[in-house]
Amino acid sequence: MLKKELYTTRSILMFLILGCALNSCSYNNENLPDKFEKEMVKVLDLKLVSHNPDYRYSRIEIIHDTITGFYQNRLNGNITEHFFIQSVSNPTKISKFHNDKLRNSSISHIDDYRNGCLFFGAFGLSFMQSICSDGTLSDYFLEYNDTLFYATKVMLYKNKAVLTSKNGLYVFDMGTHRLLWKYSFDYSPMDGLSVIIEDKLVFTESKSNDGKRFTYVGCLDLNTLQIKWESIIPRDADYLYNQEYRSHYTLSQDGNNIIIPQIKACYALDLSTGFLKERVTWKGFFTLFNHEPRFNVENHMLYVNNYNDHTTLLCMDMRTDKVKWKMKNVYYHGLYKKYVVACTADLEFYLIIDKLNGKVKHKILKPKSNEMDFDFIDKYILINQETIYK
Repeated sequence: MLKKELYTTRSILMFLILGCALNSCSYNNENLPDKFEKEMVKVLDLKLVSHNPDYRYSRIEIIHDTITGFYQNRLNGNITEHFFIQSVSNPTKISKFHNDKLRNSSISHIDDYRNGCLFFGAFGLSFMQSICSDGTLSDYFLEYNDTLFYATKVMLYKNKAVLTSKNGLYVFDMGTHRLLWKYSFDYSPMDGLSVIIEDKLVFTESKSNDGKRFTYVGCLDLNTLQIKWESIIPRDADYLYNQEYRSHYTLSQDGNNIIIPQIKACYALDLSTGFLKERVTWKGFFTLFNHEPRFNVENHMLYVNNYNDHTTLLCMDMRTDKVKWKMKNVYYHGLYKKYVVACTADLEFYLIIDKLNGKVKHKILKPKSNEMDFDFIDKYILINQETIYK
């Protein structure tokens, strides 16, 4: 049950928005959004999923092939808002619902979807909430409000709910609300990274021993609630709330490896044993402490910008720590099928690059807009903020 939140669950390239804002970009007759959209559809061989202008005003997530989101629009001083659930297989079927007790400020992002209900951590509070398609709002685990400090992320597995907080990890029975397992962080309010893959909860924590800093990696079997393995890797940064808990940034999977980023290196641990198998060294991974990195690892290949020269795109082999190919004056955007999608440093063009050899296959003029025109949401693509493709 892995959401590829590092880059898939909904990322925004701020340099695209900022770059256009600073240059007062606007559309012109030779560079219309529909022309750009048609070119992207053609070169990436995209299939239409759904078009809806309301996506522009929504916080969209695609969870279990279901489009979910919170819509809010301010028009003439009026506020219109609702949650919605939309099937990918039948996009004409949309459920819209609302509860006056749950306002925009109450939710930072939707974590999971199950049986017509959306689940998330109560924003600024220490419990879990859900809102269902009939408008019913439910609270969970309120009796642990004093010990579960700030619920930052919710992950569901069968009848269990895993909540991360600023002081630890908690596993609850969703039916009885009973606390089944907990792990306390040593350095509250430090938090780590966490993800559920199949029946495993993999998580990290910053630790130190005799003045030596390291990152602890644990793997919990969610069926038996026993630690399956533990591992130690070098640590060169603490993971703080402002940096970590955004819906798209977590640990990721590459085959039977779990990918763990640090500032000076990226590590691949065996999911079954925790054994350190691969490593790629990099420098300046976080240009600022709250910088959101964008990278992918696929088939042992890591795609990322080199932040010593942040406009250089690298493809690196995790097994050898060697650069396979690189391209200057390019910002990395994401992977789609056999391509790397990137943007030129002058923000004028999107490049569609063969991910195996680094050769540019297509060059598409970017709409001159101060709005996000192309983004990845899970394994789907959102173009011009209104149309979802796959």
